[in-house]
Amino acid sequence: CKTFVYATQYGAGDRKIAASLGISVGAAKQIRNDYLAAYPGFAAFSYKKEVSVRNYGKVGIWSGRFRHFLDPDQEARKAMNSVIQGGAADIVERVMVNCWDRFSKDNPDCKMVLQIHDAIVFEIKAEKLPMFLDLIRDTMEGVNEYVYDFKVKFAVDGHKLGTKEKLW
Repeated sequence: CKTFVYATQYGAGDRKIAASLGISVGAAKQIRNDYLAAYPGFAAFSYKKEVSVRNYGKVGIWSGRFRHFLDPDQEARKAMNSVIQGGAADIVERVMVNCWDRFSKDNPDCKMVLQIHDAIVFEIKAEKLPMFLDLIRDTMEGVNEYVYDFKVKFAVDGHKLGTKEKLW
């Protein structure tokens, strides 16, 4: 299911989906048709973004940025993924800036040291860990308050780097 949904969001055609899932092209087409019938908003959103790329050579992201396409006719299928991935990148960037400003910029006890995809790595003095855990969680989950109100809950988890040990 995950492979199919991601492939669809990335603009894969029936042949690519069939190859990814090890099924016939006909079966892939049927799965795609069933999916789009069950989630018509998905197809409408994708179509709207593809039209934007074909008409303007770019697609807008919620933050006001645009992804530009060198070959709009060939790349329009990538429009929806650009909106999703670009929007997610903007969220992570704004969360990082807020974390930096709120508690990491001038604080030797808690330093933001690395960002990997949608994760932020902090180096925190052991004795200060309880104090910073709440600040980090509140800042990262508070996206709707200081970035944009997406009308969904942002949940994060924390764990020690390189372990499965949960911090919250």
